[in-house]
Amino acid sequence: MKSQALSAPVRMPALPLLPLAALIALAATVFLLLDIHAMRLDLAATNAQLIRTNAQLTGTNQKLDLMGSKLDRTNAQLRTTNEKLAGTNSLLADMRLDLHSAGGKLSVTNASLSRTNRSLEQMQRDLLSMRQNLDRMTHRLVHAKLLF
Repeated sequence: MKSQALSAPVRMPALPLLPLAALIALAATVFLLLDIHAMRLDLAATNAQLIRTNAQLTGTNQKLDLMGSKLDRTNAQLRTTNEKLAGTNSLLADMRLDLHSAGGKLSVTNASLSRTNRSLEQMQRDLLSMRQNLDRMTHRLVHAKLLF
């Protein structure tokens, strides 16, 4: 008997299927509408954030354009400075060659002046010796004159 009671089919009261289907369709529609509404809100928030980001990027682009203009002017000034420095370097190279050449001439001149100084020192010694001889001779003449 127990097995018969367990195997008996369960009967549900018969409900009309049309209202149930309508209720399920209505629930699905409401769910989809709520989901679409949430998506619209998310898209509106995303759009607002994109507008703010776009404004920030526009400001950044303007600042970058200004910086680019300043860098262009700086580069132009640096080109001018580099051209002037190249001219200065060329002049300095010429001056270095001139100084090197003059240094060689100065060495020759210094050597010549050294020889001249040695000759003048020798002449000074010779003149000193001559003066001493003249002084002695003058002294002898004066002494001899006094004797006579």
